[in-house]
Amino acid sequence: MCGNAAGEILPPYVNYKAEKMWDTWTEGGPTGARYNRTKSGWFDGTTFEDWFNTLLLPELKKKDGRKVIIGDNLSSHISPRVIETCERNDIAFVCLPPNATHLRQPLDLSYFRPMKIYWRQILDDWKRTSFGRKYPTIPKDTFPSLLKKLVDKLANNGPSILKAGFGKSGLYPINRKEVLARLPNAELDSSLPLVSSSFITHLESVRAQETLAGTNRRKRKLNAEPGKSVHATDIPALSINSDQQDKQGSSGISQKKKKSMNPKKIETIRSDDDTVSYKSDTDNDFDLSLSESEDGLTHPLEETEAYVPEVDDNVIVKYEEEYWPGVITKVHKSGITVSCMARSGNFWKWPSQEDILSYSLSDILCKIKPPTKVSSKRELYNVPELKDKWGIVE
Repeated sequence: MCGNAAGEILPPYVNYKAEKMWDTWTEGGPTGARYNRTKSGWFDGTTFEDWFNTLLLPELKKKDGRKVIIGDNLSSHISPRVIETCERNDIAFVCLPPNATHLRQPLDLSYFRPMKIYWRQILDDWKRTSFGRKYPTIPKDTFPSLLKKLVDKLANNGPSILKAGFGKSGLYPINRKEVLARLPNAELDSSLPLVSSSFITHLESVRAQETLAGTNRRKRKLNAEPGKSVHATDIPALSINSDQQDKQGSSGISQKKKKSMNPKKIETIRSDDDTVSYKSDTDNDFDLSLSESEDGLTHPLEETEAYVPEVDDNVIVKYEEEYWPGVITKVHKSGITVSCMARSGNFWKWPSQEDILSYSLSDILCKIKPPTKVSSKRELYNVPELKDKWGIVE
């Protein structure tokens, strides 16, 4: 969420914890809302830049004079490209001091509290429906419509609440005494009841009989570029047709509990000598800065000559603080797609279901020689570079 001292609120920007986008995750939401996804569900630098360029910057360009963006000091918000864009458009980027958002962040001070109250009411109403009772959490297909209800509820008094937050933060009008007056100096109020009447009312209402029913319908996978958000109007161009979707099936299930980010199925080819190769289209225009040393390994940012990754290169990637050998199946503008091996005791093997994920440059540890087969019967391989060159114990 983002708003200004005049009480204006931008459309919300939704970031799902997922590696694919589906059309139903974007339908029925607030006007102008955009939707994205990351592996962790948190904003990263790419997501922040996308939000800045698609929602905030177009709005700021409509304003005359100097503009100021105020945010916390998360590393994902410190983007050289965003800073350069700000300078070109007469925008100042100001970070709040650490551990001060509860004192200086206008939305934290006023807007989010009524927003959370409304959100709890919307969730309670939804959970009491026969459709809502089926699910322990909100399906992503349902979330946009619930979010629209929230935005509609905030439309009436939201602007005045936001203005009050800017005043209470001392940012506009500028008043440092507002912050100093709210520094912790009060004792805990022990007069509050342990169980409120609203909670009792909630328990009674949960037992009420509801006949409202929801409907499930077939979803369409979106062929969205990783790191880029989508709008509901983008759906026709990004939708993968049902025949292609049926062919894809569930082959993207990961051995490390992650899903495939590659919308196309990678064809695995095994030759007579049991060597493994992959057939895939490639677009070698990704700007990388890796270099190849004399020992045959490619070490990140240590040499002078640039290394351009190619399909069928054997590499080691970093995922969730662990290292995995694999082979590059595709190189594209937004990342490098790698099919990884799976652990099998002290050795490695190619999993029965391909473990495919798109990685950034920083995730590629090095280029290695093809893994050495140690057992033809069990299809086991050894990756000596993990230990010999990087000191990684398997």
